[in-house]
Amino acid sequence: MKRARLNCRACKNSYMEPDSPLICATVGSAFGTSIYGESPPPCGPGHRLFAQHPMRKPDGNLRSGPADMPTSPAIVCLCGSGRFATDFARVAAEQTLRGNIVVAPGVFGKQDLTPAQAQALDDLHLRKIDLATFVLVLNIDGYIGQSTANEIRYALAADKPIQFHDPEHGEAWIKENCK
Repeated sequence: MKRARLNCRACKNSYMEPDSPLICATVGSAFGTSIYGESPPPCGPGHRLFAQHPMRKPDGNLRSGPADMPTSPAIVCLCGSGRFATDFARVAAEQTLRGNIVVAPGVFGKQDLTPAQAQALDDLHLRKIDLATFVLVLNIDGYIGQSTANEIRYALAADKPIQFHDPEHGEAWIKENCK
């Protein structure tokens, strides 16, 4: 996974995001909090680090247009059960702050839909997979429901790279269900 570049608003020092999985640099810094918890960032107390947004140059100014942009961002399609709506929002924010374009289900809780509406949404999500550079499956606690299973099979058939929120359970599921 690519690490984000973090910049200090006070002294303009630049750092790479720490490797520690216990530190959520991009989400923490997006709301103006120190990624180092209660301790100050390396450049000093009172300084705040923020993730470099892909629409801004390192000097903080907005990019002028496509010619001034870095390489094209990846498009990630989030897949998983609607029971994880809160996790979808968190992961979408993390991926967006990494500079990826996120496509995800727009409706959670299909129990209030007609069968035709539910099928239309399932079909629409397959089109989102078609647009994606890669698929990120939110298999929280190893759970993969029937719709998500269909989306994984579709992504595999379309040769889309698949990442799992829980890689161990995800890879085991593929070995067991996609022989």
